[in-house]
Amino acid sequence: MKNKDIEFLRTERLQNYWENYARSFEPPFSRWGFLIEFLVRIFRNTAIALEGLCGRNIYVKKADSDFDRIPPRFHSLVNLLGQEGILKQVLFPKPISDWPRIPALNLKFGNGASASGYALDWDMAATKAVAELLEWSAFGGHEKKNFIFGTWNDLKSKGAVDPKRFIAFSEKQLVEPEYAGHRINDGSKFSWTRCFSLFDGKEYWAPAQLVFFGSEIFSGEPKIRQTTTNGGAAGTSITIALVHGLLEAIERDALMIHWLNKITPPRVDLESLAEFNNENINKILGEYKKYDIDFTLLDITTDLEVPVFLTVIRDQIPGRPAVFLGAGADLDAESAIIHSLLEGLRAGYWRDVSEEQIAEVNKKAPLIENLEERRAYWCDKSRMPEADFLLNGPMKKIKRNEFCGADNQKKLERLKQILRARGMEAYGVDCTTKAAEGAGLKIIMTLVPELYYLYLNERFKYLGSKRLYEAPVKMGVFKQPKKEEEMNSIPHPML
Repeated sequence: MKNKDIEFLRTERLQNYWENYARSFEPPFSRWGFLIEFLVRIFRNTAIALEGLCGRNIYVKKADSDFDRIPPRFHSLVNLLGQEGILKQVLFPKPISDWPRIPALNLKFGNGASASGYALDWDMAATKAVAELLEWSAFGGHEKKNFIFGTWNDLKSKGAVDPKRFIAFSEKQLVEPEYAGHRINDGSKFSWTRCFSLFDGKEYWAPAQLVFFGSEIFSGEPKIRQTTTNGGAAGTSITIALVHGLLEAIERDALMIHWLNKITPPRVDLESLAEFNNENINKILGEYKKYDIDFTLLDITTDLEVPVFLTVIRDQIPGRPAVFLGAGADLDAESAIIHSLLEGLRAGYWRDVSEEQIAEVNKKAPLIENLEERRAYWCDKSRMPEADFLLNGPMKKIKRNEFCGADNQKKLERLKQILRARGMEAYGVDCTTKAAEGAGLKIIMTLVPELYYLYLNERFKYLGSKRLYEAPVKMGVFKQPKKEEEMNSIPHPML
């Protein structure tokens, strides 16, 4: 008898195959709970009965596919987004060597941007990535027909929010010729979109450029500030989306206030986190220690008293970011810490930057203008000391707070109390698209004029925000506010 090569096939037990098939009927973000489990039980029991009749296990041949990592309930939606041209490519990025391998999903869309999800399991990684993709699609897929056009003077009787409240540039900046396109007065014409107040629930109108992308749509309008998704979020309800959006805005506010004022925050005593007995925190910290990652966890909570944490990673490997930041905010301190630590692990998934790219960006530094240039700037190892001021603070023990495990309705009410007590206004814009609604999501952009917002173009950093100067005094860090010219001139490392 001649020896023959044995071919091994990738297979899956029939009962598991049918279970996944049943779960593919579940909407991506609206869990059907009992109904899906009932359907799964029928499919699985049918498979078991067939195996019983045959007297043996039944297997289904499977094609090798990374797509299998995405939970079944997302398959139809991902395919639909691809057919509609929103999604161009699905990637499963791998980290550098000697770095924790966590579930990571990257979804690229037409304009070259991408949505990503990094988590401790594939279900959450897919949830994050797909939700972010739908967010970007919503903020870029505006319907001009839903806008109204005019000046604030013309529309204030209809509830238009004064656009001057969102001005973040200083008077000194605005007199410079290059800021001519940012000058606003009561007669400036804007496109306006509906919004609602988080406090009185009434309908108002906000400048659409604060919510949606599209320079061609808003050409001819004064530019209030740089276009980012800061404050935008998705959730399975408006409440959840509002909470996530407000927390993101508060997170960026805290980071920028610390960076520009060069505030040295407390370092978190990692041993104190053991008292939480949180499985996820322990698991992530274990990965950091296992791979000997140079990191520091900081408490950058501001006078808003919403817990905000910052993971600072330093790396000496050429082509990698010398300093990488991962921030997280949540009324539940444990959740904020988990989010920050997971964001920090993204550092190992960035592609390398060449010496040529670094040299080119250094020619124009510090006046870098976009995210790619910012990455190259911080891949220059000589930049590492520029962030050292963050790392010399006192050690602080973190305790579990009252919002541990709190529901989102309770969180939203508390966030509204915090903002209102400090004289801030808060608005929401419902940007939900048909694709998002079909997936069971609400997409909301939150607008809090008084918060400090993230910027990416160093030529137009915001030096006129009152909060930038007042918050450190309220926090007890400074007795007097810093002057405009004393603000940190080094580009922030929020990559």
